[in-house]
Amino acid sequence: MDLLNLPIAIDNSILNRKDVFPSPPWVVEILIENANITPGCLCLEPSAGTGNLALELQNFGAIVEVIEPIPELQLVLTLQNLLVIGSDFLTTPHLDCKYDRIIQNPPFSLQISHTIKAYKCLKPGGRLVSLCSSSPWQHNSNLDKYFRNWLKTVGAQAIDLPYGLFVNSVRYTDVDCHLIIIERT
Repeated sequence: MDLLNLPIAIDNSILNRKDVFPSPPWVVEILIENANITPGCLCLEPSAGTGNLALELQNFGAIVEVIEPIPELQLVLTLQNLLVIGSDFLTTPHLDCKYDRIIQNPPFSLQISHTIKAYKCLKPGGRLVSLCSSSPWQHNSNLDKYFRNWLKTVGAQAIDLPYGLFVNSVRYTDVDCHLIIIERT
């Protein structure tokens, strides 16, 4: 769906909010290529934004549920026939061990807590594919150290992504990113 033709406007006041970085097509492609989506699998997009990633998951035949904190974007998601099941991923109940796939571009300021919670929401055999800024590898706070150790414990792959993923997107940032892939055992 063309976001410019929706009955509500997504203006810069929404897009310029902290941590709002809609997934451009090339980021969606990277995430989905690594998700191994099969028709009928149950997927969650925990911070769905404008719906770019969730809609593409549907195109691959997934059953998609989304969570989004911004009310205007919840409306956009609903108008695109996406099932909005909550407004705060970290507090939405009854998600543990539910999903075949979780594919996310989480808010960078919450990426660690979102990634750990997302892992808990996977069924055994499920797969998490997440974008993550390089911050946890560049800093040594207790949380960053914990996260790096946790990633090793769960057998995560952390893949460096090319520089500039969001340089030519709707919302510019030059943050370096990693792709995290985790299979739940």
